[in-house]
Amino acid sequence: MTEDEFSGDDIKAICTEALSLALSEQRMKATQADFKKAKDKVMFKKKRGSARRTLHVVITYCFLRIFVQRLI
Repeated sequence: MTEDEFSGDDIKAICTEALSLALSEQRMKATQADFKKAKDKVMFKKKRGSARRTLHVVITYCFLRIFVQRLI
């Protein structure tokens, strides 16, 4: 999946966020601007989460290497 493609979960999150933005401004319908803001927010969280997972994998790998070296 490329950066520009959306999964079903991404679309659901964007729609939910857009409606949340509309409701927070006491509107019954979401506008295109709401969807744009929601898309930006969801994609930012997705990229940030991906970076955190990558960092977690690197830290775990380093920890395991140190642990195994001490066992040998």
